[in-house]
Amino acid sequence: MKLTKNKKGFELAVNFLVVIILAIAMFGLSLVLLQKVMKGSTDISEKTQEQLDKAIGNLACKSSDQVCIGTNKKQIYRGEFEVFGVRVINVEETQKFYIKASEQPSSSKLKILPENRGPFELGVGQSLDHGIGIQVNDNADSGNVVVNVEIKKCVVRSPTPLCNSPPADFSAYANGKYKLIVIIP
Repeated sequence: MKLTKNKKGFELAVNFLVVIILAIAMFGLSLVLLQKVMKGSTDISEKTQEQLDKAIGNLACKSSDQVCIGTNKKQIYRGEFEVFGVRVINVEETQKFYIKASEQPSSSKLKILPENRGPFELGVGQSLDHGIGIQVNDNADSGNVVVNVEIKKCVVRSPTPLCNSPPADFSAYANGKYKLIVIIP
């Protein structure tokens, strides 16, 4: 009878140790998973303009295009981040440009980075690849959201152009207004 009590106590101790080891392993795995989730969801505001410009890749533009947009429609899930690419090609004399991106109508469904870029100068035949980062807010409703992209160039005024206070000294370049469409599923 004494031997069976010790055997039961030994089994209980072994079972307890197995449960403790499994609990520690599960806790460790959940910490690793949590770290990956937190690390993967970086906020759009942490992105630099250089990172956005590199993320657009190669834009296939016609040689006659003054403004080229790679893809004007993307599906972006809540909390996710995508980059739209815009290339501005100067076909006139050296001048300053300004780019503005804004949600239409303003509904706070998106975070746009950068909203404004410029003024920047391009010589004849020079181009600038510009990345527009868009993140859909976690609480955004499903549907389509339009982002207006305005490309403006400096207006020459006598005796010298100012071009220091966009958009006051700037007028539309090429078509001037372009639309990006964000589909929120």
